Amino acid sequence: MKKIILLIFMTVFYCIQLEAQTFDWRPLPEGIKGTPLGSTRVESMVALQDTNLMYVVGNFDTAGSLPCSGFAIWNGLNFSVLNGGPWITMSSYLNHIAAAGGTPPKLIYLVDNQSFTLIGQANSDIHCLIEYKGDLYAGGDFTDMDGVQCNNIARWDGTSWHPCGTGLTGPGGAQVFSLGVYNNKLYVGGAFEFAGGITSYNLAMWDSTNWQGIGIGTSQSGDLVNAPVKEMGTFSNKLFISGNFNEVNGLYTSQLAYTDGMGWFPTNFPSGSVTCIKEFNSKIYVSAFAYNVYNSTDGVNYSDVGLLFNSGPRSLEVFNDTLYVGGQFTMCGDTPCYRIARLVQVPNDTTTINEMEISDLRVEIYPNPANETLTLTAENIKEIVVSNLLGEVVQSLKFKVQSSSATIDISKLPQGIYLLRFQTNNGWRVGKVVKE
Repeated sequence: MKKIILLIFMTVFYCIQLEAQTFDWRPLPEGIKGTPLGSTRVESMVALQDTNLMYVVGNFDTAGSLPCSGFAIWNGLNFSVLNGGPWITMSSYLNHIAAAGGTPPKLIYLVDNQSFTLIGQANSDIHCLIEYKGDLYAGGDFTDMDGVQCNNIARWDGTSWHPCGTGLTGPGGAQVFSLGVYNNKLYVGGAFEFAGGITSYNLAMWDSTNWQGIGIGTSQSGDLVNAPVKEMGTFSNKLFISGNFNEVNGLYTSQLAYTDGMGWFPTNFPSGSVTCIKEFNSKIYVSAFAYNVYNSTDGVNYSDVGLLFNSGPRSLEVFNDTLYVGGQFTMCGDTPCYRIARLVQVPNDTTTINEMEISDLRVEIYPNPANETLTLTAENIKEIVVSNLLGEVVQSLKFKVQSSSATIDISKLPQGIYLLRFQTNNGWRVGKVVKE
């Protein structure tokens, strides 16, 4: 009997293959869309792990098949939406979402389930938000937050807004573009000359009470004024910064540089403006306006990740042990990919598994074809991904405790052929299933 089951399995799963460690970007169902097309984009993504949700904001009017106004929530399978927007940035704050939006983006809201609570109104743009020591910090072009004078940076303690000393200033004005927490200090990047009255061009530190400069700051071939810091992120106990500079504190670095807390060092990052820096699976991932995402295991030498997008990625986030990218793109290679995608392992080696190998793996799936549910049995199932023939993921299951059996509900899928990929201790496998 088992021999017959295996032969049937081989007939239906003729395309099951061994997979090498190759990764590429795959679209989400229907993606993020809007009009006008040229300005539709995902600006920021933040995952709240305790709620098992990822929040997505930007300038768009459709998430999946649902109309919205730039605020969507992804649960791993489909979107739900909120009202408001357009939005420019957001951050987690006390396990909630703080988001900045408006036109221009100068309003700050706390998001709780389906409601928004306005907590701040600035007199100009807000570019970045971050939680630090239990407070919410906002950075941007503003000099006033809810009537409180605060030069380009302000702190919310849960009740009211406060200035951070005299903030960030400069003879021609100042801007804050990025905020990062490293070694228990808040790093602030932007275009400024003074931090709390201390000279430090474009980069400074705040310890919740006092400002500290980074030597002379950043410069572009000796030009201190036109060398802003745009992005920040941490990896392997190091702080990475990027912007229009090639020197930090007078030392040559590169457009992407890092510190270990003692000194500053260059990287070999390819040219291109960095839009986001994220750590994932013991690697640093860097997105760039050069239509690509790069990664590195040492933070110095970088390689391309997957195929090129047709427009620049803007945001990276980790959700359910998966890396997501969002931006303005509509294609990844030759595949339609509407402004949001996730990194998945894809087939590379097309060596067919023979009958004995399947028997050794104890793999069974039934019924196939099916119209309600499929059951997969295999040793130590870690993850199952179901996608259509365009590569769009329609279902995803993960198992915190490795399972030997899994039931997949396909009742809501249209009739057709789907690819079912599953991961075990022996790697990934892929085959075709039929929904009647």
